[in-house]
Amino acid sequence: MVEQEQRQQDFGQAYLHIVVPFGVDQPYWGECVYRLGVGPKPIPRNKLNVKRLSSAILQVMTDQKLRNNALILGKRLSVEDGVGNAIGIIEHLSRHHY
Repeated sequence: MVEQEQRQQDFGQAYLHIVVPFGVDQPYWGECVYRLGVGPKPIPRNKLNVKRLSSAILQVMTDQKLRNNALILGKRLSVEDGVGNAIGIIEHLSRHHY
């Protein structure tokens, strides 16, 4: 949950992401960042090199569409109450399934 809250804060500030996934769920989140248009395509760790990283850095520094997408997403996320929703779901499930 802390990771999700950090993502909401990052997108809310229009911080763009360059994802180099190296394990567990990171490839999934890297693809989400890319599909949402708030970062370039993830760079697999075994394909990371100076050329690919510098290209990704240049893209996040110059692509206004990425920045606009991050601002829009940030505004949408800022009105969500993820923690409150999670608590409500847990309380509902605990009352109706046990």
